[in-house]
Amino acid sequence: MSTVLLTNPASGIASVYRWGQSSLPVAAGSTRTVRVDEGAVPFVIPGPGGVPSHLPRQSPRLLFVGTDQGQEAVVELWLDVPPDLDRLTFHASGLPRDATTVGWDGHELAPFHWRCPGCAWMTAEHPLAGRSGLLAVRITVPPGPFRFTNADGLPLLLRRPQERFPYARLEVELRDPESLQALDGRVSVWRGEELLVVHDVLAGERAQITTLAGAATVRAERGIEYMAETSGVRLTAGAVRRLDFPLHRRLRPEEGWIWGDQHTHCYHNDGAHSPRAIARAARGQGLQYVFVSDSPAAFADGAASCDQTGHFLAMPGQEVDTPFCHCSGLNVLGELPHLPFGTRADRYPGPGQWLETTKRQRDANRPCLLQLNHPSHRAEVMERWPLGYFRSWWVADEHPEVTVVENFDFPSWFDRLSRGRHLTGVWNTDTHDVAHYPPGSCRVGLFTHGRITPPAIIDALRRGRVFCTRAPGALLYLEIEGKMPGDTVRGGGRLEAE
Repeated sequence: MSTVLLTNPASGIASVYRWGQSSLPVAAGSTRTVRVDEGAVPFVIPGPGGVPSHLPRQSPRLLFVGTDQGQEAVVELWLDVPPDLDRLTFHASGLPRDATTVGWDGHELAPFHWRCPGCAWMTAEHPLAGRSGLLAVRITVPPGPFRFTNADGLPLLLRRPQERFPYARLEVELRDPESLQALDGRVSVWRGEELLVVHDVLAGERAQITTLAGAATVRAERGIEYMAETSGVRLTAGAVRRLDFPLHRRLRPEEGWIWGDQHTHCYHNDGAHSPRAIARAARGQGLQYVFVSDSPAAFADGAASCDQTGHFLAMPGQEVDTPFCHCSGLNVLGELPHLPFGTRADRYPGPGQWLETTKRQRDANRPCLLQLNHPSHRAEVMERWPLGYFRSWWVADEHPEVTVVENFDFPSWFDRLSRGRHLTGVWNTDTHDVAHYPPGSCRVGLFTHGRITPPAIIDALRRGRVFCTRAPGALLYLEIEGKMPGDTVRGGGRLEAE
């Protein structure tokens, strides 16, 4: 193999780098031919995102197109793995599951253990067991373009290097300047418009990031309550640069309210990240709770690893679907009846059976409920997504026990409210890629008297003690005649709103 073809189908600039030389831009809509057998070792950093459809405009997708050897050629990539990493995370799309192998230099390569069964994208976590050094990846080139990334921000070298890569190292800690307390948050490293790496850090930890030497912008954030801060730095190969970011409050929620997200997906279903990564990202965005919406078994794989009594709680959920509706069981312990995704059948389990399952769990003194996910009668949604499960307001209309609706269709919700139907509207992310669309990007505020427990959270949802927002610096606490959201107020006269 003498050349690799790379294309940038998104807006913005992607780059191919050469070791010790300037970057070679790949403009939007263009393809670049990169010679790999001459001169300095070329490398790419395609960015951390795992789900192509979730990548925003400012993070272009850099795709491999193939080689000058045509089909059945092999692209060989190398990573120089630094010390102190316990695992690497890889994302791929456009590749057969058996098209990639991985292994240490000089050892036999083995297949990746890809997750996300049945999806157009895949995720693999590769354990390192404390090892460092050269890691080889071989990819059999498919007929069309494909994307292969390392989520840890390490360069993908297009040729085996003869010396160690000259990494720089960042250590970043976040603090509240008023209380001097360490904060959860998110740290990202940018080179111009290119996002190189994202790292969610918990209070008391230092984000430890290995990246390119040279000029970079480091960004620190913590959801909508705090101002994001940036720092331009010049990183030196072989050196450690330490940064402490004071994150200043943009707003302070009223006492008794907490933040959360009731709809997220991990790589046990069709998401790009682990349950553990979802929980870290939720804390990094300043949430107090998050539901992982796949299965009880998926939740058991590390979702509760970031729990902190009185501060943060991950809870199990399960989204189940038919061609006619999607619903989530919130805080369910057992499996809701369902057929595997994509199964065609004459009859499907439906809301009646899902409600029976949640009722049995409530009778066993476990607080839970059923949430109707993303119903919409908006013409533009129905035109873009002709699948029937968006036309699912019928679930709430036919089943009065369904009182929580994930709301992207406000006119239909308002219509039912005006007819006296008690429906709590919530605004979740339904994220499949926490790097680019973290939990809480749009978020639910719950009045729980400050309690972060399953009974308090489920009760607030059931009663409608809710407001939703995605606007930084904007909160709205509305009381009418002293009543909170979820209460009924008698109309017909002048009402006092506060």
